[in-house]
Amino acid sequence: MWTASAVNLSHLFPVSLGNMLLLEGVAVVAVNAVLLRHADWHRMLGNFCFMIPFSYLVSGLASLMVKFGITNLPLIPAVILDIVGIMMIATGISIYQRINLILHPNDDLMQIIRFRFFHGNALWRS
Repeated sequence: MWTASAVNLSHLFPVSLGNMLLLEGVAVVAVNAVLLRHADWHRMLGNFCFMIPFSYLVSGLASLMVKFGITNLPLIPAVILDIVGIMMIATGISIYQRINLILHPNDDLMQIIRFRFFHGNALWRS
């Protein structure tokens, strides 16, 4: 969701995808500090260590997909590739959030909200 919003914003404004992902991450680091009510420098350093390579890696891979014509595949192969990609991303995110060593600021935001406002529960019960 966050990466898709950065893609849309990079098309709206004259900013490259890598730079937009980086700008979005910096804004979320600031929001995280506000929600935590202090600047956790160790956490912020981890966010930047993850976010900087991630931003430009995603941008580079998006360029390669266009260059190799993956974005112009027929419907059935495109859907199959999308499903496989979603499954791989979901698996990767599950593993890396469980390890919880360093997180992307957007994922850290979700963790902060979960533990600060929902007392660690992933489900909201009324």
